Amino acid sequence: MSYMGINEGWLTVIGAISIHLAIGTLYLWVNLTSMVTSYLKQHNEVLTYNDTIAVYAVEILIVGFFMLLAKTVTDKLGLKLTCAFAGLMQVAGSLGSSYCTSLPALIFCYGVLQGAGIGLGYSPPVMAAARHIPDRKGLVTGKLIDISTFLICFTMQY
Repeated sequence: MSYMGINEGWLTVIGAISIHLAIGTLYLWVNLTSMVTSYLKQHNEVLTYNDTIAVYAVEILIVGFFMLLAKTVTDKLGLKLTCAFAGLMQVAGSLGSSYCTSLPALIFCYGVLQGAGIGLGYSPPVMAAARHIPDRKGLVTGKLIDISTFLICFTMQY
């Protein structure tokens, strides 16, 4: 099956790259920390830069935990629903964190919710791409990760 002359498998790869670009927001915390710290200091003057690093630490832990669960969730819900659910969790975490005025709320929204979405959403796009192009699994999965990482380099400076 094709769409506008493009094989369905390669469309899946393009979609997977797009999902991985959104997942790459995990690494934006390095750029956001100083601004978030100054914003939260307006509501809690004793808060320090080192305190806000906890948000990233929690997010990394949650990402790892939910990556372990991703296969089980994917087996139960399927690839599309798992990706949709992961995306909703990531969006809920991002939107929720924009309203946070305390560190615990930010840790929950950005660290836990967004981290869970990133952890759940990482492997299903790779599995989908590998399923749609089974004769080139290594090429597809490798390029998916490579291209996503390469494109993130350009967005990190903004």
